[in-house]
Amino acid sequence: MTPNLRPQSVALIALAAGVAATLLAWHVTGRSLRLETSAEFANRSQLAASVLERRIQRYVDLLYNLDAFANHEEHFTRREFHDFVAGLDLGTRLPGVQAVEFIRRVEGRRLQPFAAMVRGDRSILPQGYPTFAVKPPGERDEYWVIDYLEPIAGNENAFGLDIRSRPGALQAAERSRDSGQPTMTGRYRLAQEKGASYGLVMYLPVYGAQQPRTIEERRELLVGFVNVVLRVDDVLSPMMTDPVSAGLHIRVHDRGEAGLPPQPASDATAFYGSQAPGDEPSLLEWRPRQHQDVAVAGRQWQLEFTGDAAWSPWLVPAALLVLCSGLLVSFMLYGILSAIARTRSEALALAQRATRELRTQLSFSNQLLEAIPNPVFFKDAGGRYLGCNRAFEEYVGVAREQIIGKTVFDIARRTSPTARRSSTRRCWSSRARRSTSRAWRTRATARAAT
Repeated sequence: MTPNLRPQSVALIALAAGVAATLLAWHVTGRSLRLETSAEFANRSQLAASVLERRIQRYVDLLYNLDAFANHEEHFTRREFHDFVAGLDLGTRLPGVQAVEFIRRVEGRRLQPFAAMVRGDRSILPQGYPTFAVKPPGERDEYWVIDYLEPIAGNENAFGLDIRSRPGALQAAERSRDSGQPTMTGRYRLAQEKGASYGLVMYLPVYGAQQPRTIEERRELLVGFVNVVLRVDDVLSPMMTDPVSAGLHIRVHDRGEAGLPPQPASDATAFYGSQAPGDEPSLLEWRPRQHQDVAVAGRQWQLEFTGDAAWSPWLVPAALLVLCSGLLVSFMLYGILSAIARTRSEALALAQRATRELRTQLSFSNQLLEAIPNPVFFKDAGGRYLGCNRAFEEYVGVAREQIIGKTVFDIARRTSPTARRSSTRRCWSSRARRSTSRAWRTRATARAAT
């Protein structure tokens, strides 16, 4: 049983080792392809994130331009603000801008004179703004009112709005007032939004000709704010049509103020998502993902990039070629070793069968030789005894073990003349034996003559 099992076991071990090595090579190949694809996707994601940062920075630059205008002209009018914004050609140069605004700080005791002044302002419209009112109504210590607004068409709901009544806008404006830096709102719904898009509002304080150095001075000298209002869908959607973003899908999360522990990204923090990439990939598909953290105007954003669904890296042609070729070689080797094992088993079986037959034949010959009453022996070419029967042992009076390998002279020295005469008499004492011997010699002589 063992000779048949051992070669087959070698074949099975070779097959198992070949399959294991093939699977390992397949896994390594797929993993390498995945890492290569992920690295390429990460580079594209970083490039897209850089494009987005540069785009947002352009809006920050616009905010600084407005701030420079407001601080240079201490008592600029609605007409001057209108002409300055018109000269910027925002519709062409900076698509995505919903509005630019000047927010005026108004003390509570001066609210009514301020409202009357706005209603009677005919610098742009001949009829002025007879329906102007601060929203929401109510008495407060001070108001931060949207006074100048460009364009006013489509943004009527924001005209006269007191941003102190809107928590998200108030927090961003207060941070900007105290720091003197551009600050953006988080996820925010614009007052003028009629669709489902979120908005972003960036604020920069206006202090007039003076340059306050402390928080107390900034709060005291605050004149108002200039701000840029962005509609998120209008800002980010054109970026997704850029060749840089081809095949990318982006989801943007606002994770809180810069300098504070970021909030976990979730549906509650997401404020923009490009065209949905479709259903979740199946078991045979894979979709690369990459996250980029960026700081934008005092906010922490996380950009979540996903790619189009594609075949798993372990199912692309290169990986499948490694798998199939490895399995093919493994099974071919198994087939060769199995054939060798079968051939060896058959050869061993044939040898065992021949050995049994030879042993049977030799056993029969030995029995026949021992049964012959006459002395029989056989020698090699050097005259040394190779074997004999029991009758020869009795004839020479020496045990068979002492005869094998000896010559006739060696045996003669071992036996005395008396022992040889006694052996001869015993050998030829029987008449029947002599008759048999003579008959045998006669036949032998006749056969030799023939």
